[in-house]
Amino acid sequence: MSDTATLPSTKQTVARRWRPGTGQLLVAVVVIQAVWLGVLSSRGWFYDDDMNFLAQAVHPALGWGYVTSPINDHLTPGLRLLFWLMAHLSHLHYTPTIVVRGLLQALSTVLLYRLLLLLTHSPRGSLIITALYAVNPLLVPTTLYLSSAVNQQPAQVFSLLAFIGCVRFARDGRLWWAALAGVSLLGAACFWEKTAADTSVCLVILSVGWLSTGSLWARLRDVGRHWLGWLLMLGPLAGFVVLFVVGGYGSSAHDLSVHAALDLSWSQWSRALWPTVLGGPWRWFSVPDVYTAAADPRGYAIILGQAAFVVLAATGWWRNRWRGLLAWTLPLAAVLVGQTLVGIGRFSLLGNITPLDFHYVFDLAIPLAIACGLACCRPDPATVRSTADDVPAEPLVSAPPRSRVRRIAPAIAVVAALGLTASSVFSALLWSQRFDASPTHRYVSNVLTGVAQLGPAANLYDTGVSIHVLPYLEQNRDLSDLTEIAGVEVAFDHTSPDPQVVDDSGHIRPAVFYPVAASSVKTPKRTFCAMPLQSMAALHVALRPRVGANEYFLRVDYFEQRPSQLNLAVRDATGKLIPIRGDSTLLAGVGPGSALFALTAGSPASVSISSDSAATNMCFTTVAVGIPLAASK
Repeated sequence: MSDTATLPSTKQTVARRWRPGTGQLLVAVVVIQAVWLGVLSSRGWFYDDDMNFLAQAVHPALGWGYVTSPINDHLTPGLRLLFWLMAHLSHLHYTPTIVVRGLLQALSTVLLYRLLLLLTHSPRGSLIITALYAVNPLLVPTTLYLSSAVNQQPAQVFSLLAFIGCVRFARDGRLWWAALAGVSLLGAACFWEKTAADTSVCLVILSVGWLSTGSLWARLRDVGRHWLGWLLMLGPLAGFVVLFVVGGYGSSAHDLSVHAALDLSWSQWSRALWPTVLGGPWRWFSVPDVYTAAADPRGYAIILGQAAFVVLAATGWWRNRWRGLLAWTLPLAAVLVGQTLVGIGRFSLLGNITPLDFHYVFDLAIPLAIACGLACCRPDPATVRSTADDVPAEPLVSAPPRSRVRRIAPAIAVVAALGLTASSVFSALLWSQRFDASPTHRYVSNVLTGVAQLGPAANLYDTGVSIHVLPYLEQNRDLSDLTEIAGVEVAFDHTSPDPQVVDDSGHIRPAVFYPVAASSVKTPKRTFCAMPLQSMAALHVALRPRVGANEYFLRVDYFEQRPSQLNLAVRDATGKLIPIRGDSTLLAGVGPGSALFALTAGSPASVSISSDSAATNMCFTTVAVGIPLAASK
């Protein structure tokens, strides 16, 4: 790339712009951000999907099958890997997760500053934008909610590396910078596909609009002339897309009309993204027993947010004319692309809440920060690659003398910074208060304390975790999942000693088995056993009365002359099998005995018991389904 030979190197350019004190101020920003997010994170704990993903990581070996197993319908091997490491190394220890999240966010903050420094000629402007990013409430929900942080924060780091690689490739023409951008895009996709899609679109816009000069045709030709670099940048992501499609991911995708996509995008742009620029949204929405919240700004917050956009757009025009105005195509494109993808996958399920959930807004912070830098700071001529047309770059527009403005600018900047910081703190605290109200930590602490007090005698009904802790529809929500995550050995569903039950607060209490349906067989006169099972026959028992769907327990009482092994099957009224959680085999000993089996959700109507041994000679006295209840004091 001979046309870039006269440009100063990246190292020389950055060193030239580095001013004394800038490094110390950047360190101060990173430290303040780390302390702020660390304090907020320490007040919360694992929640909802965190427990689910940890439970899914306990048993599988770390291999290709596990890391590529879908989460909902996402392909996120990076998230699978990190939760596997947590499940096997730290269990339910929360402090290490706070440290790692703080380090990842600090790395993102430093990388953002370096990126802005590459794109602009303003160390001071880059530092101001980075500082405002560091305290923005946009970061808080994702950082505090672990399962969101695990995929979003690494994806953000990879996104920033992709931008840096692209900019340096545009300057130096070295293919290994393009390769860095390509690997980084692939890394972002492995944690969060939406971030990779948004970033790739923004890289194209940035390259055409700011990293080359001349007419539009000349800029496009410049991009085409460096096709090998673009192949290195976008090729790995294309391979990920192929794997995504071939692997059958994205199964929840539904048709999304253009009108719905635009409506979702406008909602995110006006109600979620721009109020955060002023430290909003200042109000959140959540439902009972859900301890995360979505943006719910009032009308004045929406208006103020759009007013802030108009002011920044005007500033961009004043500073850099068309380039300053067109900088806002970066966050706009990210919103349109991101919300279209999210809408295709989630609109039919979540409706209009998706654009207001900050899990889907977090990755817009980087395109927004880049747009602010390109619009409001002077562009760096060393960043721009000349084209073969030898068209000179547009002249910079110098502002007229403004000595009076310069005199009051520091005071205005200080007041504005303090106001934005206070506003951001207010919004962040409101969100974190709802998150901190989750009963998960208290519930789990009570369970583990009770288990430790019982010691080896701990024997519990394997009921579902309280719905106040994990929603009913969540997977892996049984007590056995919870104790496995914690690395605690507990016996479940044994009949001796008497099993106990965990109540809604997590306390372990004595239990009674309450049957809701049982065998209706009556023992005829002069008959020893109403429900005998001999040799290799099968016993079919109808249950009465009919019951509604629930996660029941099956209890059988019997006596046997010799040890036997039997197989059990539970069906509903249509004959559909209701799976037994765990082993469905009954190992019967000599004499009287009983056994408990936990059932998956269903409406049991019959029980079949069969034997493979000709020596079986048993009598069942009770076959019933029911639920455990805490015994009254």
